[in-house]
Amino acid sequence: MKIKVIAMYLPQFHEIPENSQWWGDGFTEWTAVKKATSLFSGHNQPRVPLKENYYNLLEKDSVKWQVELAKKYKIDGFCFYHYWFKNGRRVLERPAENLLKWRDLEMPFCFSWANESWIRTWSKGIEGNAWAEKFDKKLGEEDGTGILIEQDYGTEQDWKQHFEYLLPFFQDPRYIKINEKPVFIIYKPESVGVKLSPMLQAWKTWALEAGLKGLYIIGSQCAVVSDTVWPEMDARVKHGPAICLANERRVGETKFYDYDFLWNRFLSMEGNKGDKTYYCGFVNFDSSPRQAEKAIIFQGATPKKFEHYLRRLVEKSIKLKNEIVFLNAWNEWGEGMYLEPDITNKYDYLKAVKNVIDDYEH
Repeated sequence: MKIKVIAMYLPQFHEIPENSQWWGDGFTEWTAVKKATSLFSGHNQPRVPLKENYYNLLEKDSVKWQVELAKKYKIDGFCFYHYWFKNGRRVLERPAENLLKWRDLEMPFCFSWANESWIRTWSKGIEGNAWAEKFDKKLGEEDGTGILIEQDYGTEQDWKQHFEYLLPFFQDPRYIKINEKPVFIIYKPESVGVKLSPMLQAWKTWALEAGLKGLYIIGSQCAVVSDTVWPEMDARVKHGPAICLANERRVGETKFYDYDFLWNRFLSMEGNKGDKTYYCGFVNFDSSPRQAEKAIIFQGATPKKFEHYLRRLVEKSIKLKNEIVFLNAWNEWGEGMYLEPDITNKYDYLKAVKNVIDDYEH
């Protein structure tokens, strides 16, 4: 059985007005990466890309380099984080839109809708994604709720607008499909609430009307572990490493976790009752570039260990007859979670992927 490896892909490596306004002029993910500091003896920070390749994702040559590198090391596709907010507001959309235009770049891709509000890190009682705590304004320096961009699910008209934006991507021959249906991941399906079922029903109807075979909807399980079954959802994906930390609590100080312990916890997780379950493994994790002394840091990671655990994950996926293994991530540099080469490990994490996949292809 052939297993495809799909790497999660962060499109945060180019300037946008919102980032400059909120975190400082010219802010990109590289800003946080470059300004990271070592918090203890032996702490691998700041992380430096091999040949100091601080790329810009709006440049075609940068994306071409990524595509060629991924193919060489048996990464079968990228899963772009997709940001769609209230009233159809989009951010960080240009890398995917450019790939849609750059049809000579033969890289399969799909989307994971990161359906969270973007918030200030000091926001109280609000769930959302706080990008750059290290660069954020402190409580009391700004009036308001702390919501930067609000997530809202609107009405059927809003769902239609969102679907029509996605349709050209779904129709692209490179778009990743399962059972001939375009794959679309929803990062936090529980957050959609009562609108989830009617929204997915509408999307699937419109997909059929547009000549597609339907849609293959995957709900991510990350911070919330839920056995909720939605008939309109085709599968779930256990999203590591977040799901490994779902019941953990951290207040303020740096929190350290053992890499081996978390991988073994992840591999022991059973599938979701009533749903087909995919798994999203992880390379490593160190959020200190974004969060400084409030970081979560995994200790003990090596390319050799990663290869061992990925091999076990592939074996588990084959037993479950899963055609895809997701990996977190291709380029989450601000969380120390990347396959791309750096000056410390060179290409070793990529080689680990290739070693595992080569063994199952021969």
